[in-house]
Amino acid sequence: MTPVFTGTVDNNDIFTLTELKNFLRVENSVDNDLILALRDAAILYVEEVCNTKLGAYTATFYMDYFRHAIFPVGPVTAIASVYYMEATATKTFVELSANNYFSDFASIPARISFNDPPSVAEDEFSRVKITGTVGHPVANIPQMMKSAMQLLIGHLYENRTAEIIGTISSPIQLGVHALLSPYRVIWNR
Repeated sequence: MTPVFTGTVDNNDIFTLTELKNFLRVENSVDNDLILALRDAAILYVEEVCNTKLGAYTATFYMDYFRHAIFPVGPVTAIASVYYMEATATKTFVELSANNYFSDFASIPARISFNDPPSVAEDEFSRVKITGTVGHPVANIPQMMKSAMQLLIGHLYENRTAEIIGTISSPIQLGVHALLSPYRVIWNR
């Protein structure tokens, strides 16, 4: 299932410049743009490593046919609708009754399954469309994820050059991954 995300999150709602400057013990404004860029990079890094979204997003997942499926991103908090392309000449999308599917958000990754699904159009891609809500709401981002971002931002702020090739993996990287490990959404394609 390939997701398409809609919605935006203001990264200032995750960490403000003032919060980060206090954390970094920076009292001047010379590096403000750098600190904000490092914050944005840390947020993207955490989303990529954990296969998650920080903030609540609407996600649309597409499948070629009905099958039991896992969601490739998390956390999934709600399913709003499931549509399928009818196996008729018009190939229009029709909403599937909520009685015909069930979901499991307690599992990581979340799952969806279908009861007696209808036939879908032939010779088309993306014939099943699932819309739901994914991501950690900004007010509920786990503290360990926020700590990992702060650790990464602090490291990047203090070490502004590339690492020397051939050095042993840095303790910072190990610490960041240790903090993020419980929140990773791992799935097989």
